[in-house]
Amino acid sequence: MGGNAGQRPSFASLCESCAAVPPLLTLGGKLFLDGVLRLQHIDSMKTAAVHSRIQPEIKEKAEGILQRLGLSPTEAIRMFYMQIALRNGLPFDVAIPNDETIKALEDSRNGRNLERFDSSDELFESWNA
Repeated sequence: MGGNAGQRPSFASLCESCAAVPPLLTLGGKLFLDGVLRLQHIDSMKTAAVHSRIQPEIKEKAEGILQRLGLSPTEAIRMFYMQIALRNGLPFDVAIPNDETIKALEDSRNGRNLERFDSSDELFESWNA
């Protein structure tokens, strides 16, 4: 695969055509998702900087999850942008809740108008009532 021990291999160095790269790659016990996007010649791409501000707590939690996935924040942002470009929009639904949903969320947070059930079967039966 090339590269120094302990360093992450470049995507392009994994194979000549970049088409036969397995979707998941492990190296030194870490899992990498390089093959998922199957981008050709990722190392030779031109780059542009993206700057953003985010709450430190969210950043820390997200980066911990990304680390467990074997992804850097840069790789995650690249994947996110790629999905936006491929889908011609965000890769998940974004909606403003309606008044009924807003009231239900407020009630739930304040412990009002809650129903309690002893089992999931009892919950499901209440839906048919």
